[in-house]
Amino acid sequence: MARKKLIIICGISSIVLMGAGGTLAAFKFMSHKNMGTSPVSASAVPPKLIFFTDVLDITVSISPDQNTPPTSFVQIGLQFSTYNAAAIVSYVQLQPIVKAEIISTLMTQTTTELSDIHARALLIKSCLDISNAVLEKNANFKSAPAFSAAYITNLVVQE
Repeated sequence: MARKKLIIICGISSIVLMGAGGTLAAFKFMSHKNMGTSPVSASAVPPKLIFFTDVLDITVSISPDQNTPPTSFVQIGLQFSTYNAAAIVSYVQLQPIVKAEIISTLMTQTTTELSDIHARALLIKSCLDISNAVLEKNANFKSAPAFSAAYITNLVVQE
């Protein structure tokens, strides 16, 4: 019986000593105080500034269908976005040309076409292409398009 107690006490003490030794070893080998330099943190790249410019609401008479007289009207507002502040300055000077081209494009549309989401997507792309073409031709934005996206901010079609 004494031998059994001795084995149990030795087993418990060895478990306690191994646990304490393992803890001390973990603190010694896993500590960060021996590191020479701190790890370099990844420097965050600041986001590019994005600039917006408006084409104020344009109202144009349009026809409901092809080969019918214009009895409806469309009112549209657009915004263009760019990362180039110089494009905004040039656009302000050339906005009448851009508006005239957009009006010409709208006059070819019908209310039936503008009710289709795919036609509106084509209209947005067309307006973006118009603004980039005007700035490329008149303000020498030849290396990259001046505007990266166009957004319809207002679209009212009334019959």
